[in-house]
Amino acid sequence: MALSLLLFLNYGNPLYLLAGLFLGIGFLWKSKLSVISLVLAGFLLGWLALQEDAYLARTIGTFILAASIITGVASLYFVLKPR
Repeated sequence: MALSLLLFLNYGNPLYLLAGLFLGIGFLWKSKLSVISLVLAGFLLGWLALQEDAYLARTIGTFILAASIITGVASLYFVLKPR
């Protein structure tokens, strides 16, 4: 959550604060569905990092986005699978 605040102060984009809100909800909510909030934060942070000019930031953004997609698909499978 502090990372998103620092990124907001550095770049001035309020979407970083929204990603921090998703991270806070995901870490503090005691439910199996809290992973959805973490996946949304990963999508948002990855998308914002892909828009940067630095090669390293785009590489890290690609990794965050890919990890969010994999985690999102896996969590949807476990939430929606028949019992």
